[in-house]
This record gives sequence, C-alpha cells and structure tokens, in this order.
Amino acid sequence: MALRDWLSGATGAKAAAEPGPFRGVRELKRGLAWRSDDGRTELRLCEKGRLTLTVDGKVAWSPLIAEPAVKLVSDGQGQVVLFGVGAKRLWAVGLPGIARAELHLQDDGNMVLYSGRRVLWSSRTQRI
Repeated sequence: MALRDWLSGATGAKAAAEPGPFRGVRELKRGLAWRSDDGRTELRLCEKGRLTLTVDGKVAWSPLIAEPAVKLVSDGQGQVVLFGVGAKRLWAVGLPGIARAELHLQDDGNMVLYSGRRVLWSSRTQRI
C-alpha cells in the first residue's frame, strides 16, 4: 500500500503501513498501523479506538484515555493529538508552533517526536 493511501485512510488487505517518519500533517485512522523500519515496533489504532505501541508483539505503551479514539494526528508543527468523536481532544503531546516536527517509530522500540535533532517527546519504550 502506498504511504499516501495509508495516511489518507485507504485500506488494503492487511491495512499494512510503510515504515518511515510521520512527516507534516498526517493522520492514523482506526484499523491502521504504522511500523518501524525493522517491523518490530508498531503503532496501531485498533477498530475499537485504542491506541497501542507494541514492541516485538507486546504492548509497551498506550495513552490513558477513557473514550475510544477516532484518529491520531501529527500536525507537523510540534503536536501529536489523539481525537475522539466530534473532534474531542483525548490526549496530546508536544509543543505547538515547532516547525518541521516529525514523529518517528524507531527500531529500538521508542516512539519519538523530533524537531531536527531536538527531542520534543518520547514514549521511553526502548528495547533492552
């Protein structure tokens, strides 16, 4: 599946994602996943609205939210926001107004929001 199709919410047989940074304004919708280059780290928004970061198939991180999520949005300006029904903000990280921010799923099992080499946020889920 092409990255542009995955980001726009198009689905394939397995709804697989291509690796690489989450650059610019991007959305991860229900039922889709994003994987690290080595495929061992995966960020998935399941059909029931739970966002999970798995490392080697085990849940390593998930935001504590009380309602199901509809989409995860990286705005490319320093924020990553998880939205619920009616565009309700359920969870967010980052610093607004930071140009060229990119969300990375790293092969070490960590999810990191970078602006250049500056770390804005990290899931702190590195493999040992």
